[in-house]
Amino acid sequence: MDVRELIQQNSELLVSGFGDSKWPVSVDWELPDLLDQLPDLFQAIRAGSIAQLDFGEQGVERLIEFIPNRENRMYVGTCYSLTRWKPDPVEEEISFDDLETMLLEVKDQFLQALTDVAADLNDHPWVRAWAKACAKP
Repeated sequence: MDVRELIQQNSELLVSGFGDSKWPVSVDWELPDLLDQLPDLFQAIRAGSIAQLDFGEQGVERLIEFIPNRENRMYVGTCYSLTRWKPDPVEEEISFDDLETMLLEVKDQFLQALTDVAADLNDHPWVRAWAKACAKP
């Protein structure tokens, strides 16, 4: 939360899918929530368990639930909307590896943005613990 103002000046958060090429998300509000959820997402995905990604901020209010199909190493993502917007399609498939890669990219881009605006924070114990929780084992 402390660095979001610095990051939002030079960064954009782009989330898409389920028939919408650009979700109404921002670095200011949704990025901190997304970053907070990443360690648990990685843990669930690496275990091949059910995972959820919640975009609960007012105006977005969408939840993606990822159900694993271990036989073909795919996740079926189901999008639930709490607004008038309706996902179309409601479900999308993504491989375990592609989902992990996409989330690793979020982590890596955040750490790069942090380096760009406040490099000294990369050594903060909270940032190091978060990055370690997201890192590939």
